[in-house]
Amino acid sequence: MIDINDVADFYTYFYSKKYGSEKYRLQYTDWSLKIAKYFIGLFNTHYTNPDRRMLWNYCVFQFDNREGQKIVGANGDGKILFNMIFEEKPFFCFYSRDINFDYIFYKSEILKKYKLKFNDVPDKNAIKVNKGFDYEEILKEKFKKEGLMLLNCLEFTTLYKPDSQLCTECKDQKQCKIILNDNFPDLYKARIEKQ
Repeated sequence: MIDINDVADFYTYFYSKKYGSEKYRLQYTDWSLKIAKYFIGLFNTHYTNPDRRMLWNYCVFQFDNREGQKIVGANGDGKILFNMIFEEKPFFCFYSRDINFDYIFYKSEILKKYKLKFNDVPDKNAIKVNKGFDYEEILKEKFKKEGLMLLNCLEFTTLYKPDSQLCTECKDQKQCKIILNDNFPDLYKARIEKQ
């Protein structure tokens, strides 16, 4: 389920990317909060368990529809206002869309143009997890002493981690990365991009 924090996060993200104003943050007023609550009600009424991915698709659709339009807003600066995305009329435009064109959620020009990525949208509702004790490091230390690092890492760990000193010093690092990429490409990408 989405909430007012999600709506604010997505609008802020799309708006700041489109207009290059990284410091912009939506501050709810009574007016925009009323619109957000009504929008969430519409979303929950017309869809079963709408989530952040659906809200992403919604925002891609709405901002894509507005791309290239000359916008005359109440503030006169030609920028997309909150109500232009989340009021009833844009919602029903999305709701009644031809789903044969839903590829736009992944192929829209605005995704490239503004470098929009779903995973970059902040999530105020995310549960923060403290980094706990890393048992893998103890295992890797033991494996290093035994001289069987790669063999044991394959069996007992999640393989190469760029923030592990043992991994960065390991003689099998290159082969370990290849195995990680071949078997767990998403994990490999997340860890290598972290470097």
